[in-house]
Amino acid sequence: MSLRTFIFVAAAFAFARSAPAADAHAWFGLGFTCHSAGNATPCDALVVIGIAPKGPAYRAGVMPHDVITKINGKAVRFGSHAAALDFFRACRVGDKLRLNIVRDGKPHEIVIPGETLPPEFAARWPSNDELARRRDAKPHP
Repeated sequence: MSLRTFIFVAAAFAFARSAPAADAHAWFGLGFTCHSAGNATPCDALVVIGIAPKGPAYRAGVMPHDVITKINGKAVRFGSHAAALDFFRACRVGDKLRLNIVRDGKPHEIVIPGETLPPEFAARWPSNDELARRRDAKPHP
């Protein structure tokens, strides 16, 4: 599996592990890669590389190649791929994410509700963590 595929699988589909509904991690159904504007922050934008068919992000209107610049009004600033995954893992079913995105050079705001992780995506989470660690271990240009 390539590292580019990793982020799609990692972040996109597996924002949860099996847990009781009251403590369930949210699933947003989008995949991304971390990008840096060349500053010291390894991840100051998330570029959407995939959308789960009929998932929450799909229904909200998120599209591949959208650039997420803010989440819930705060600039994207993650110290690593793993930190980005941890952010989404901390979201719970019912939480809503307000994303400021840039699409074709134009700003948009999209709200995505966190939903229950479908069983077919739950098994992917352990490999997502491993791939994030491998990606973070590579030096940043």
